[in-house]
Amino acid sequence: PRSLPLTYSHLRNRDFYFTDPAGNNLSFTESAEDAVTAAEIAVRSDLFLFMNFSDSAKVTTTGSEPDVLLTEIEAVNDSNFEFIPNSGSGIAYEDFGSNGGKCAQFNNDWIRLNDSSTVEEPETGTFCFLFQSQANTTDVQVLVDWYRWRIYINAGGKLAYYDGSIQETSISCENSTDYLVSIRRDNGDFLWRLEKLSDNTVQTDSTDNGNNSGGTGLFDWGGTSSYSAAGFEASNLVVITSVADADVSTIETYLKQYYRGLVSSSSGGASTDATWFAEIDINTR
Repeated sequence: PRSLPLTYSHLRNRDFYFTDPAGNNLSFTESAEDAVTAAEIAVRSDLFLFMNFSDSAKVTTTGSEPDVLLTEIEAVNDSNFEFIPNSGSGIAYEDFGSNGGKCAQFNNDWIRLNDSSTVEEPETGTFCFLFQSQANTTDVQVLVDWYRWRIYINAGGKLAYYDGSIQETSISCENSTDYLVSIRRDNGDFLWRLEKLSDNTVQTDSTDNGNNSGGTGLFDWGGTSSYSAAGFEASNLVVITSVADADVSTIETYLKQYYRGLVSSSSGGASTDATWFAEIDINTR
C-alpha cells in the first residue's frame, strides 16, 4: 500500500517549557533600624538642652482640636529653659512629620517663643533642630536667636548666622520644606549640615562662627526686634556639648526617627535555578 503524508492541519506550533520543579527561589531578611528614644536622649551625659514638643509633662496647651494653642514648653532636662509665647493667647500647636510629631507654628508676624534663662550655652557643642521653612524667601527667617547659635535664613533662602550682621552660608533652603539642621561649634568654626527630610539630600558648609559671646536671659525662637518668621515651624531640638561624629549621628538619628519613624532594610539574593524554553514548529503541508 502507498504511504500518505500526515496532514495534521489542526497543528501549528507548540511551545514547551522545562522548569526546575523547585521554582525560582527568592530569600531575604528584613529588619528595622535600632530605635533612639527620647528617654535615651534625656539621660545623655553630654546633653545641654532637649526640647520635646511631644512631651506632655513639659508642654502646656489650651483649646481643643483643631485650634490647640501652645502656651508654654519647658526643656526636658533643665527647667531653667521655659519658653512662653509673646502673644497672650499662645501659639499654634500643630502636627509635624509622619510619626505623630508636634511643633510650634509661627503663623503671624512677630509671634515668637521667649525664654528668660540663667544658663549659658556651651562654647563647644552641636545644635540639632527640626524645622519647616517659611512659605517664601523674601523675608529674613529667624530660626533661633540665642547667643552662640543665632541661626537665620537670609532673604533669598541662604542658611545664615548673625554676628552683628547676617552672614550667609552656601546652603540653600527651599520654601515650606521640612529640614534637619546640625551645626557644630568648635575652634572658631561652624560646621553646617542641612538635610531635606523629604528625600534625605544633604548640603554642608564650613564657616566662621562669628565669635559671639555667651549670655543668659534672651533666648528667642522665631523672631528678633528686627525680623520675624511668620510661617516657620519649630519642632524638636537637641544641643549637646560634644562635636564627635558618633554623638552627632545619634542625635540626628533620634530626630529623623521622631519625624518619620523607623525604617526597614532588607538583604538576601535570588537563587540561580534555571528555566529552559523550546519552540517546535510542525509543517502541516
